[in-house]
Amino acid sequence: MSSFAEHCSTLTRRSHPNAGQAGLAKAFESIEQQVRAERSALTFDAEDFAKFYCERLPDSPSTVEALAGLRTVDLYLAWACLARQPAAISAFEEEVMPLVRRAMGGVDSAPGFIDEVSSAVRSKLLVATPGRAAGLNGYLGQGPLASFAMVVAMREAVDHKRHVRLEVTLDQVMHGLRDPGEGVESLAARREMTPHVQRALGEALASLTPRQRTLLRLHLVKGLSADRLARIYEVHRATTTRWISDARAQLLEQLTQTLQTRLKLGELSWISLKQKLVAGVDITLSGMLLDAESVPAAVDLDSK
Repeated sequence: MSSFAEHCSTLTRRSHPNAGQAGLAKAFESIEQQVRAERSALTFDAEDFAKFYCERLPDSPSTVEALAGLRTVDLYLAWACLARQPAAISAFEEEVMPLVRRAMGGVDSAPGFIDEVSSAVRSKLLVATPGRAAGLNGYLGQGPLASFAMVVAMREAVDHKRHVRLEVTLDQVMHGLRDPGEGVESLAARREMTPHVQRALGEALASLTPRQRTLLRLHLVKGLSADRLARIYEVHRATTTRWISDARAQLLEQLTQTLQTRLKLGELSWISLKQKLVAGVDITLSGMLLDAESVPAAVDLDSK
C-alpha cells in the first residue's frame, strides 16, 4: 500500500467510522496514480494531500462511492495552489482564469470591469488574509474547479455592480464560455436549447427542500465553507459536505430527467450536453439563488 493510501485509510477510519472500507486501498492508490500522471509537474506530498482530500469526503455508507463523485485532479490542483507551488499557480492562471474572464464577459464586456473582477477573484481564491483562509479551501471537488472560480466571480460581480440587479441567464454565461471556434449551427442550437435548460433548472431548484436551497445559497452565494456550515448546524464537516453533495446531485438528476423527457435526448446526447452546460448551470444556479429565501435567523454571516 502506498504512503498516500495509508494516510487516507487512516483518516477515513477516523472521520467515516461507519463507512464501508472494502476496496479503499486500491481506490486511493488509483487516485495517486491519476494525479501523478495528469499533473506530473506538481510536487506530490502524500500526507498533506491526503488530509486535504479526505476532509472533502462527504459521509456516505460507501466511501468508494463518495470517492467516485469527487473531481480528483481538480482537487489536486487546488491543494497545490494552496501549497503555493509555482507550477500549480501557473496552471491555475492558464486553465481557470481565462474561463473566469470569459464568463465575466457574458455579464459585462467592459475591459475594466473584467480586469477588476478577475483580480478580486484571483486574490480571494489564492491569498489568505488575517481571519480569512484562501478561497480555494472552500472547494469541495463536487464540480469543476473552473465552475467554483466562476461562482466566486459572480459574487464579486454582484458586489461591484452594487446598485444594479445582476440578472444572470444561462445564455449570458454560456456566451462567455463558448468555444471561440464554435460554428454558426452549433451556436444556434445552443441558444435554442438554453431557455429549456433555464426553465428546467428553476423547476429542479423548486423540487429541493427549503434546507437544501438554503444550504446551496449559503455555500454558493454567500461563500460559506463546509466548516462554517458545520458550526452553524452543529454537525460534522463531513455531514454538511454530504448535504451539499446530495442537494447538488438531486438537482442535477431532476434536471437530467426533465431535459431528457422534454427534448427527447438519448443518453449519449445528454452526456455531450451536460459536459458543455455544467459550468453554466453552476453559475446560473448561484444567480437564481440570489433571491432565494432568507437564511435562518441563527446564522451569523459575519462570524469567523
